[in-house]
Amino acid sequence: MNILSSVPPLGSIQPQSTQPRFALRVFLFFWLLYGCTINIDNLRAYTLQQMGPDALVTHHTLTLGHSQLPQLQPGGDTFSYKGHTFAAKQPGQFLWSGIAYQTIKPFGISYEKNYDQAAAWVTWLSASFLAAAGLGMLYKLLSLWMFSTRSSLIAVLTIGASSHWWVYAGIAHHDIMAAVLLLTSVYVFEVARLQHQPHVTLRLFTAGILLGLVPFTSMLPALMVLVALIYMFLNLTWRRELLPFIAGLSVGLLPLSIYNQLYFGSALTQANVAGNYADTFFSPSIQQALHHLNAYLGIGGISVWKFTPALATGSFGWFFLGVSLKKQRFLILGMAATLLSYLINIETMGSCGFGPRYLLPLLPWCAVGVAALLDHLHDCRPGQTWSLIAGALMGYGWLVNMVGSMTRTMNCDLENFAFWQQASSMRELDRANFPLLSVCLSIAVVWTIIEGLIWVRQRTNRRPP
Repeated sequence: MNILSSVPPLGSIQPQSTQPRFALRVFLFFWLLYGCTINIDNLRAYTLQQMGPDALVTHHTLTLGHSQLPQLQPGGDTFSYKGHTFAAKQPGQFLWSGIAYQTIKPFGISYEKNYDQAAAWVTWLSASFLAAAGLGMLYKLLSLWMFSTRSSLIAVLTIGASSHWWVYAGIAHHDIMAAVLLLTSVYVFEVARLQHQPHVTLRLFTAGILLGLVPFTSMLPALMVLVALIYMFLNLTWRRELLPFIAGLSVGLLPLSIYNQLYFGSALTQANVAGNYADTFFSPSIQQALHHLNAYLGIGGISVWKFTPALATGSFGWFFLGVSLKKQRFLILGMAATLLSYLINIETMGSCGFGPRYLLPLLPWCAVGVAALLDHLHDCRPGQTWSLIAGALMGYGWLVNMVGSMTRTMNCDLENFAFWQQASSMRELDRANFPLLSVCLSIAVVWTIIEGLIWVRQRTNRRPP
């Protein structure tokens, strides 16, 4: 299915009534794409992401080490605390993955019967689902902020298929889940604030819940949550709007508080603190800051310019956000500044991965910059040159991250560009590496037929009698 078909010309705004249908198409396209590239190498490398849902669903606990399967034995980022083994992660990712695992178990799919198959389904129904849904939500947010339809779609394609968002959508990973929750919270809040439709109270309550669930899922964007919280408080009035939002936020923060109190003795003690993961603690150093800045934004091995140059370029678009989006510009710049300030002042850069994983929560907001930059160029410098440059940057990012999505991403040499080594391993791949390929391709065929029938019917109805 070509989602670029029937897209209005650049500069046009899509009617509000058509946005849900098109956002659904965006979601389905990326969900199927991500399902096709879920690979066994990553499923076997990221076993910690499968230990949690197994512990929660099978053993009804968030402590690890209860399974007899060799793949689910504690290892990696785990620690012992008061006689129990824990993941050095926030518990939210295991809840979302656990919901997926609970869904498939009645159909006879389990880790005990076939680890690879179960892990693939859990990943597709959790991280892949959320990552794709987040892109549909991003498209709706860009439309709400009045970006042109084509610029919005290009921005979504840039993050979805030309960045390491694609890579981590194939792993049941906490950072991409939290990034989607943050994005969705902002979207729901903006709908309540800008459209003034019924159910404003419910939307503000929902936005608060989603924002509170971000640190429950990952602490990486915690400072971004604070910036978003300030932004939302400043745009709310007392009682009628503020109270439902605070109520929702309290509900969203409650699960993490209960987990921390139950297992670590204090509602404020996080897993990385209980496990004494000092490399995640704030430890400012000029030498470290310069090294990390080069790693993330310069010429380092995980530089954003090497993995997704189109999104990196799009960050300049933040400064072209119009007067009507002045408040949103401060929101985005504030979230970017706080995340980068944290990242350059901690020792770790993520240990192993493909691309700047710690920048995942920032990618949707870089996509906003892409849309802003494209609209600005269309208004001020119409022509084909910028289109060719954008296409080249997107094509390069697609190639790099397509390789990353189909190969093992557990690359622990972060000082060197991982693409070349991963590309050389592509020749070893075969169909068996992708357990959901047949399922997703079959759904894609059915979807394409349905879309074709809808298109034919619409064309027939438009003909004069």
